[in-house]
Amino acid sequence: MTSCLSKLSDDVRLSLEKAQSAISAIRDSIMWSSKTQIGFDSTAKEQSSQDEFRDMSRKLLGHFITLKTSHDLLIKQVDEARKNSRIEQDKLLNARSRLDNLMYETKMLQDEINLCETGPQAHVQKLDVPIPDFSSQSDDDGARAHQRTMEALSEELLKRKAAQKEVDSILQVAKKKRKELDDTKSALRDLPNLLSSLANDLKPLRALGQNKPMAQSSNTLLSQAQHLPAPLYVLARQAVGYSEAYGNLSVSITGEGSKKQVRKDIYAQHPMRVQIDVLCEGIPQSLRVKFGYHTNLHIVSVSSVIVADGTETPSYPTKELQMLYPYDFGEESPSAGNSYLERGSFRFDVTKAHGCRPFVWANVVCGITSMLPTESYNARLENESQFAKWPVTAMELSGHMRFKDVCETLRTRLKSIVSLKKQIELLLSKRLPVLPADIGLTTEPKSKLEDFVKLPPQDWAGDERLAREGTGGRYTEVWCMVISRDSLRINCMIGIEPDYPFGPPVFRLVCDKGSEIASEKDVLDLERCVNEVSTSENVKGREELLLGAQITALLSYLDRLYDVSSNLEDGDSEGRAMGVNGRARSKRASILSGGLAR
Repeated sequence: MTSCLSKLSDDVRLSLEKAQSAISAIRDSIMWSSKTQIGFDSTAKEQSSQDEFRDMSRKLLGHFITLKTSHDLLIKQVDEARKNSRIEQDKLLNARSRLDNLMYETKMLQDEINLCETGPQAHVQKLDVPIPDFSSQSDDDGARAHQRTMEALSEELLKRKAAQKEVDSILQVAKKKRKELDDTKSALRDLPNLLSSLANDLKPLRALGQNKPMAQSSNTLLSQAQHLPAPLYVLARQAVGYSEAYGNLSVSITGEGSKKQVRKDIYAQHPMRVQIDVLCEGIPQSLRVKFGYHTNLHIVSVSSVIVADGTETPSYPTKELQMLYPYDFGEESPSAGNSYLERGSFRFDVTKAHGCRPFVWANVVCGITSMLPTESYNARLENESQFAKWPVTAMELSGHMRFKDVCETLRTRLKSIVSLKKQIELLLSKRLPVLPADIGLTTEPKSKLEDFVKLPPQDWAGDERLAREGTGGRYTEVWCMVISRDSLRINCMIGIEPDYPFGPPVFRLVCDKGSEIASEKDVLDLERCVNEVSTSENVKGREELLLGAQITALLSYLDRLYDVSSNLEDGDSEGRAMGVNGRARSKRASILSGGLAR
């Protein structure tokens, strides 16, 4: 740095000396010119020779030319000196800035090394990196020494970081190995219990495998499934996998893929269908469910029938699958896109679809997730607080309607249908399907079941007496029953909902006109108590026998009402009898309000 400054001073000094010499030459020329002019004046007076005058003019012109040349040279030298001065000043500033940066980097690296030496990396081998004294060295030597120092410090820092990274990785691997060792020890301690539990869980699966029904081979089914439309193919693959894993399910594919499809009919189905038979242990009947795909509507519809001894015995086709899930009656297209058909007036007609119903659960199981529930479906869910959090989109419903869950729900529905059919057969023969002792009653009812007949749909469709919030009159069947005790006769209409027994039967009672034993209020109280039997503790765990339990309880309630009314009507005085009748009403209400607990 000092050499740069001294060099700059020498250049400036030399330029100044040249400028001073040029100025001196100019000054001498001017003085000589003045003398010459004075001499010229005096000579002109004294000498008038023309030749001498011409010689003096030439000399004067030469002096002026020399003066002009010296002046230009002086200006050029001054400009060059100024330019060199600015260049040297810029070099000096750059050198000072670079020196400051190098000193700062040296300090930072030295601090990093000191921190590494005092930290947890003290076991790393140290490197001896001397820090030179830059003040005692020239600029070039100091810059080179500083560069070497920076390289050594950078190498030291990289080595220390690499060593720390290696130590951290070793500690992490050791921690992971220690955790795996602890987990292995814990698993070995729990292994005997797990093996015994697994053996117990395999027992029912082995039993299911031994009782697995004979169906079409998986290879044959899968080869036929290749000709199915995409939704039915998804269903067939799930059904085959479920049948192989759990049994109690028979899968088959009906129809031919080469059959010509009807394109003009909006309800036209693909010629091939998937048919599954849901079996239940201990029940000879099976529930046959047939899935079809509507190619123009892009939805899946379902029909069902009960099969006994290989013969289909339709009772109320497809209605046994209604309300399999909340408010899914299968009466509306689950695809929102179909609402734009027929200029926005399209409504799915079950009769035109030959009894097939487009249930939401069937479309979800078949993988159709682009559909949305209808507005009426959402409105019903909002009106029922118990279903306020039930999913309303197909993607959400898929979590509740997996194929395994649907099969279990179908199996539960089959049990309910068979149990209901047995109870109705006993009632048709004037026998009670549930004994009084089974529902907590101590005495045999004296009231009799006189008549039990099934009403045709045209006789009860639209009957407001059977209307109940949430059902809209969607009963699979309605029965008419007559019960009596001496002169007391009561007519009863019983509505069976699709989701029996989760949707309990609805009882509507009407007493014969002119009866003096039971008033209209007594009949309404009797009706309320019978409809509340489904919430009794005595029927929990035996919900499939709910219809029989309600009828047995109804006969018992009728006995109590008759006994109380008969005992209170034996008074002699009319006024006393009127007072007793007032007490009789309150006693009847207390007896009926006690329910099955009494």
